[in-house]
Amino acid sequence: MIARRRPKRDTYYFATVSDFIALLEAVMLEQNIQLIESALCDTPEIKVLEKLSNVNPATNYIVCEPNQPIEVRTVPQRNGRVKFIADAMQNPHSITVHFGGPVGDRLLPGSLGCGGADERSIKLATCFAYVVRRDFEFIKSFYVGAQAVRLLDSGYRLSQTAKSSQEYDLCR
Repeated sequence: MIARRRPKRDTYYFATVSDFIALLEAVMLEQNIQLIESALCDTPEIKVLEKLSNVNPATNYIVCEPNQPIEVRTVPQRNGRVKFIADAMQNPHSITVHFGGPVGDRLLPGSLGCGGADERSIKLATCFAYVVRRDFEFIKSFYVGAQAVRLLDSGYRLSQTAKSSQEYDLCR
């Protein structure tokens, strides 16, 4: 077993959908996980990602071990209504994974973060960070998946935001 360090900060990466799915598959070989959508919803229903092929680049996920209880938090809205979200704030045993992905003419970075000191979340974050460091290429301050590297090399924009100027894009 390879010694793994706890990530000191969030891990940022560029990944296409297939890079992200490959990352999740590699993590699943290391550890049993489930992904739960972390988005504001009208109902307190928990949405577990059943198939990796259904991953949505615009959605954030919390990742935890299967069969962990998931708490849903209420979020009051200005109009007086209430929305619901399953997030790491209410679930300290989980980590947050933001996919990033393609937006218009560019690829935006994703991130994974461990906000709490719960042993389970540290284990998950360490596993994810290990797989990203192992399987992605490090370019400047980002890890870049194999397909994202091919896009970068072909001139596709890897940008920090959807509106950032080209001078701030990732380049070799």
